[in-house]
Amino acid sequence: MHSIKVFLDIDGVLNNTNHTMSYTLDEYRTASKQWRIDYGTYMLNPNCVYGIIKAIHYLQTYYVSVDVILSSTWRLGGSKVIGKLNNIFNAFGYLDIMITDVTPRLGTIRGLEVAKYMKSYKNTEYIIIDDDSDFTREQIKHHLFLCDNNDGFVFEKFKIYFDNRTEWH
Repeated sequence: MHSIKVFLDIDGVLNNTNHTMSYTLDEYRTASKQWRIDYGTYMLNPNCVYGIIKAIHYLQTYYVSVDVILSSTWRLGGSKVIGKLNNIFNAFGYLDIMITDVTPRLGTIRGLEVAKYMKSYKNTEYIIIDDDSDFTREQIKHHLFLCDNNDGFVFEKFKIYFDNRTEWH
């Protein structure tokens, strides 16, 4: 068993179109602050958040260490946004899951930002959880779990994807 880095996007993964559109504008404005983030007016989908938590725990059965790296543009919100996201993970009672780092901002496709980050971790496996495909061909083929931005992250789909990637475990 070794370690793995999980590059996590937010928009389209933890918040998604179907969840957001299920609220009227007034309901959305008054929604529980627990799920609101002070970065824009986005509200996270609790089912997707719990799905990510389940995925991290599932990966922990295969890897000694699972590090969550924020690759989303939300990383630009700094430590306040990262702290709020970590508090949301903690609200589920999982204190062992935290965003530990962010990718560098290069002003290019996200895949190159992930590649630059991974240069310091040559022998470490990684997975990208995102709803966009602005990654290198190699990353798309070997590392990207692509979410549907209408539904966001679905653990059951992730588990099937991961279980079929025998080179990872």
